[in-house]
Amino acid sequence: MNSNPSTYMIICFFLSLSLSSQDLTITGDVDCNGELNSEDASLILQYVTNVIDSLPCQENMTGLTPSQLEEMINVINEQVNLYPEQDITMISPLYDSATFPTYLTWGAGEGTAIYYADAFRFCAQLTYDGYDDWRLPTVSEIHRHVQENPEQGFVIPNHDTTGWSTFWCSAIHDSPSASLTSSSGLSYNVPVVNISGPSHATLPNQILFYGAMGTYSMISCFCVR
Repeated sequence: MNSNPSTYMIICFFLSLSLSSQDLTITGDVDCNGELNSEDASLILQYVTNVIDSLPCQENMTGLTPSQLEEMINVINEQVNLYPEQDITMISPLYDSATFPTYLTWGAGEGTAIYYADAFRFCAQLTYDGYDDWRLPTVSEIHRHVQENPEQGFVIPNHDTTGWSTFWCSAIHDSPSASLTSSSGLSYNVPVVNISGPSHATLPNQILFYGAMGTYSMISCFCVR
C-alpha cells in the first residue's frame, strides 16, 4: 500500500507526543478513533484557528504545548495541500447584517464586523448571484489578482466607505501565528487586508496594505470565487 508522505509526517509528529500508559489515551486523537492521522491534524488546525468551536474528543488536546500546536499548523500548511489556491473571478458584497439578515453569527450586534470563524463559515454558506462556491480569499490570491489586473480597482459591492476597511483573509495557505498571552491562553493571528472604498480621496478601490489580527477581533469580510 502506498503511503501519503504528508500523512506519514503528521503521524510521526503526533507520535512524538506523549501516550498515557494508564488509560491508553492518545494525546492528539481528537476524532476519537484510537489512532493518529491527518484527520486529527485537520481538526486541531480548524479548532485552534476558531473555524470550529469544539472537538469530538477535546480532552485529548491536553498535553499539547503552544510550540507543538504551532509546529503542527506549519506541517499541515506546508505538506497537506487540501485547498489549492484559485484565481479570483468574482467578488461578493461584504458581510452586513442588514444585507444577510438570516445568517447567524456569534456576535449579536448589527453591522459589518464579525469574528474570523463567522467570516469563514459565511463564505462557505453563501449563495449569491447564482453561485454557491464562495470562499474566504487568501492574501496571495488577492495579491495575484491585483498583479494580473493592474488597471482594475478591487471593487467590493456595497463597500461604500470614503476611507478604508479591514477584511479577514483565509489562514489556510497563510499560516496563523501563535503566541502565549499573559493569561497563559493561546492567541492566534490570521491575515487581514485593508481596502479603500470607492470614494477614497486618492486611491479608490485599492489594496492599501496587509497585516494580521487576532481571531477574537471583529472586522469585515467579503468572499470570492
